[in-house]
Amino acid sequence: MLIERHLSLAITVISLAFLVPESFSLLEQPSQVPGITLAVGAVIGAIGIYLGSAVACTYWKKVGRTLRLIAWGILGLGMSTSTLYFGFRAQGWLAKLLFLSAGCLPLLAHVAVLFKGWQKPG
Repeated sequence: MLIERHLSLAITVISLAFLVPESFSLLEQPSQVPGITLAVGAVIGAIGIYLGSAVACTYWKKVGRTLRLIAWGILGLGMSTSTLYFGFRAQGWLAKLLFLSAGCLPLLAHVAVLFKGWQKPG
């Protein structure tokens, strides 16, 4: 087995350990401002999504590769959606810019791997 598969899963679980509690606390209190752990979780999650998508691209069966890429894409979309949704609550334009840029990273990491795989010759 590849070490990258375990590494991508571990990094993604660590990022979810940052994102999930922060998201649930923000859902419970609508007036609460998001903390920096939301952006940190998104950045760490982007690394995990990139590695996981890159490993999924190397799977040799087409159906397995497609299902794995869909799973990583949904995970990246969920991380991006959570960070972007709660990032709009941040106060000040610099804080909003930080959260919005960090929120785009997980989905962009997956799209970058898809684009890189699409560019491969034959």
